[in-house]
Amino acid sequence: MMRTLYLALVIAIFAVPSFGATVFYVDPDWTGTQTGAAATPWTSLSSAWSTINSALSSGDVTVYFSARKASSDTEEVYSSSVDLNQKVASSRLLTLDGHSMYNSNASSPNWQTYTGNNRTRVPSFLSQNDVHVKKSNIVVDGFHIVRTTSGKAVAICGDNWTLRNSDISHTSGASDGPLVLIVPTSDSAHEGSSAWCPASSNITIENNAIHDSSGEVIYVGGGGCSSNDPAGGSPCMGFPSHHDVMIRNNKIYNGGVYGGQGDGIDIKGGLYNLTVSGNEIYNVGANTRAIVTQGMNSSGPTQNNVIERNYIHNNSGLDDAAIALVNSWGTPRGVEVRNNVIANNNNNGIKVYDGSSLRLYNNTIYKSGAEAIVVYSGGVSVINNLLVANNGGGAQVSLSGSITSNNNAYSGTWSGACTGCQTGASTEFVNASSNDFHLLSTAKSRDTGAILSSISLDITGLLRPQGTAYDVGAYEYSTTGATLNAPANLRVVP
Repeated sequence: MMRTLYLALVIAIFAVPSFGATVFYVDPDWTGTQTGAAATPWTSLSSAWSTINSALSSGDVTVYFSARKASSDTEEVYSSSVDLNQKVASSRLLTLDGHSMYNSNASSPNWQTYTGNNRTRVPSFLSQNDVHVKKSNIVVDGFHIVRTTSGKAVAICGDNWTLRNSDISHTSGASDGPLVLIVPTSDSAHEGSSAWCPASSNITIENNAIHDSSGEVIYVGGGGCSSNDPAGGSPCMGFPSHHDVMIRNNKIYNGGVYGGQGDGIDIKGGLYNLTVSGNEIYNVGANTRAIVTQGMNSSGPTQNNVIERNYIHNNSGLDDAAIALVNSWGTPRGVEVRNNVIANNNNNGIKVYDGSSLRLYNNTIYKSGAEAIVVYSGGVSVINNLLVANNGGGAQVSLSGSITSNNNAYSGTWSGACTGCQTGASTEFVNASSNDFHLLSTAKSRDTGAILSSISLDITGLLRPQGTAYDVGAYEYSTTGATLNAPANLRVVP
């Protein structure tokens, strides 16, 4: 009950424009005078940008799009793409809201709070441009974004950018993508884009359903290279790239169903202070990965990237792994993969090609078609992972390089030394066949983990430890099932 009340309060807060903000309204069905006011809404933004930009010179601006039609509770359709390149540079925040309000009277506008499930349908929101100018301080909140022609549904170039609470997809008419793009910092000669973007910061993609794409579902553009270069050196451009990027609590599925590469989240070179958290990813495209991330150039900062609390399952076309840390454009440096559940995928669970200060902590990996964890080279810590029924019951790992391996639990066999590890961990879960990977009271992984300073909670937000020591894997065992100290933005998965 308290959680329901809290979520209702959060939604209510998001629905209210910031203090002192100017508010405008859009209803495509309106036929009268258009000023953007509640009584005379705009039907489109094509002639409204001078008014919006003028208002942004003195304060924040919120533009409400009618979430439903006045005559019936069906989605309102805004047929034009929203060209965010019309926004002038301003430190003020522009919020475009497609789900919080609706016009209840088509002949005499009357705007009401909306609590239903519809959203304004829009083809795309684009801030990419050929002159490489950032369009910053933008929130796109609660739209049904459907791209029916070639191109991106959302393209982000700018600081302080948020995309949230939206349903985003391609249709069969979209012959290329990706679906959601953070614009690369490298040009097309370096595997980026001719319309590249300067390095940007504070970008958040959260609480969306992103699915049925041509190309990658989410493409986090960054630095790129004209040829493979693990040092991110002279053949490369755009390093270091975007930073302070958050991709959380999204449902990501059906990648590449209309062609092209269908990776779930494809993270390019030079990104740092990036977090991928609480996402559910399934049915990505053939010969792809659920999450793939490149590295940093040799002179760039430590990445401090975190991949955590994701539920990656039922991907049958993985090229090499559900999560891949690759070194074709820069070498991963300072990446932590923790508290993820990776289940019922056709290939490896986690694969590391090279890198330094890489940490694989407290992951649960079940029934991968090949080894749960593969490391080809680099400095990697493999601690507190629970690996069950992978690789047809054979070797659960294949580890080369400078490996620290301790306090894992596994069925099958382990290659090399594993200090303080638990063998024969074959009956650990409440009901793996129903995707319930909570631990049984009799699990060998209970109270056998190492204390890790970077992990204080499990995948659900439960405080570690609940017993005498950390439990191994993504879940901490609890007789009450309580979630303690869970952040408000934590999506509990699976």
